[in-house]
Amino acid sequence: HPPHRAFGGIRRSWTAVDMDRDAEWVDFSHDAMAGLGPVRVRQNLDAVDGIARGDDATARWVWPGATATARWLCDRKTEWIEGKHVVEIGSGTGLLGLVAARLGAASVTLTDLPSELPLLLEY
Repeated sequence: HPPHRAFGGIRRSWTAVDMDRDAEWVDFSHDAMAGLGPVRVRQNLDAVDGIARGDDATARWVWPGATATARWLCDRKTEWIEGKHVVEIGSGTGLLGLVAARLGAASVTLTDLPSELPLLLEY
């Protein structure tokens, strides 16, 4: 069953398109990164158990918005990000920051809540 969120006392269920919560690893590739290989990030599969305890698990999966934004970033010319300093606030799995690094950012800083940092430290 999909997780539920409360909105003004109404419980609504949600599902995400293009989101595989069963995959431990998610690969992202784009022509702009040709020859560099895909960016690979790990999802926290234990997040489903955390939802049952009331934990916020939003940082533990690659959401469709992250892949769409990564595609958008790759669709820009590499000069658009090359040499820039990037800070990703609320990085979650770190997909966007790692894509920025792959596209030539001078530096990338990934941030998130202390509880989510172990996932980011794997890179």
